[in-house]
Amino acid sequence: MSNAAHRCVAVALLAILAIAMTPLTALATPVGGMQPTPSPRSHCVATVNGEGVRCFATFKEAIMVATGGLVHDAPAHPTDAVSSKAFETKVNSIEPGLAASYLLSIEYHCKRYATFSCSTLNVTGAGPCDANADLDWSLAYVGDAHNDRFSSFKGYSNCAVRHYEDRDFGGVRTEPATLSPDLGAMNDETSSLTFY
Repeated sequence: MSNAAHRCVAVALLAILAIAMTPLTALATPVGGMQPTPSPRSHCVATVNGEGVRCFATFKEAIMVATGGLVHDAPAHPTDAVSSKAFETKVNSIEPGLAASYLLSIEYHCKRYATFSCSTLNVTGAGPCDANADLDWSLAYVGDAHNDRFSSFKGYSNCAVRHYEDRDFGGVRTEPATLSPDLGAMNDETSSLTFY
């Protein structure tokens, strides 16, 4: 084999190695331990009336839309929303009839709401859930981008949430709950939701 042929083989092997290593370098911890910034369009809002899903570059922007503009100072990261009493109070104190849109739950694409790069689906309805144990709202399908992606959630506006394995409320389901840091056997399995 000539020197030129050896160089071509070496370059080809380096290119293959570079492609193979790309996923590993993408997972590396950033310098200084800082969390990565969420990717654009990673925070979406879905309405239970089936109007579709709209996505936004920031969590704050998604929450502003999800609450009909009444909560404009949400935490910058969805991880912080779970533990913020101020955020919870603002969302839960929106009176019935005051807003065009009420946040029913935040569905996280990660366990324990644990990473700043966690995408969310913020589900809304035309009103909060009432104090009765009956069904208030339902979302027959979470959409292709969110199907089988949820691993934790928190309910808002007085809602307990039930997760279903299949669209149209079929398959395995959870019991209604107001939050769960880990959906257990239902991690990455949810296709539809009901709100009580």
